[in-house]
Amino acid sequence: MRTLTFLGSKGGCGKTTAAALVAVAAARAGEKVALIDLDPQASLSSWWDRRDDADNPHLFRGADPQDLSKAVDFVEGASSTLLIIDTAPAFLGTLAAVACVSDLMVIPVMASPQDLEGVDPAVQIARRHKRPFVFLLNRVHPKGGPLNEGVAKALAQEGQLLDVQIADRLAHPAAMTEGKTAAEVDKTSQREATRLWKALDAVLAATSPAPSKRATIIR
Repeated sequence: MRTLTFLGSKGGCGKTTAAALVAVAAARAGEKVALIDLDPQASLSSWWDRRDDADNPHLFRGADPQDLSKAVDFVEGASSTLLIIDTAPAFLGTLAAVACVSDLMVIPVMASPQDLEGVDPAVQIARRHKRPFVFLLNRVHPKGGPLNEGVAKALAQEGQLLDVQIADRLAHPAAMTEGKTAAEVDKTSQREATRLWKALDAVLAATSPAPSKRATIIR
């Protein structure tokens, strides 16, 4: 099993939406996907509760942020091939614990100076724990032009930037409110999500070994 963590030092970067998008895309590609939501706001859990198909991806509740190795072992024992962990922004202690169990850390960033300035704590956590990380340019405005290019260039100087960008579309929040992802209701978003998962899968392959409606309680 491989573990993919979505983290950010500040809120509003679309981290949970990106995590859900990847989870569904990976499940469609044949992965048995598990979810752990460590954000006290529980947005990923609420999204999962609204889904009609709760089997894949499947949510595991009750993970202790300070004993995540136990949760990871439990999830792997349930025959999951991919674990996606969503984290809370600014909870640096939790992020440090998550880093220890992650095969790859994904840092979504919006194309703005404020978001660019806010990536450093997440990057430092990944580096301190010697965990691979990638940047995802997220919620990209189609008319961003030079701003998008400038932020992308700055991120590429700090670490690996995925060559897939997720556009800022109304389909994303609209789908999330229905327990879906934009990729399930919008063809353009579907193509983006497929490309995103393929890009993450390739990075994971290079950095880690190959791989009734109720949430499962970790005991």
